[in-house]
Amino acid sequence: MESLGKAIKSNAVVAQDGTGDYQPVIEAVAAAPDKSKIQYMIYVKKGIYEENVEVTVKKMNLIIVYDGTYYSYKITGSLNVVDGSTTFCSATLAAIGQGFIL
Repeated sequence: MESLGKAIKSNAVVAQDGTGDYQPVIEAVAAAPDKSKIQYMIYVKKGIYEENVEVTVKKMNLIIVYDGTYYSYKITGSLNVVDGSTTFCSATLAAIGQGFIL
């Protein structure tokens, strides 16, 4: 993303170190406009994000772009059947919004 930074502009930045607009990814997703007719981009800086992210049907045309390579970021949640979650509801990142791109 750094090399593309001048060509692509995100609408929101997520960074664990506080340098972005949000720290958890889920807050940036929640702040994205509902039923957007245009693409809304969230840029996630490298780090380990311990959360479960759900992109609901209202979050249309949402794009999440990560910093660096596959190994420089991670979203990890801890929902499981033992704690009362069903397998269907235990996804680390679940997206049903139309036009979602990861």
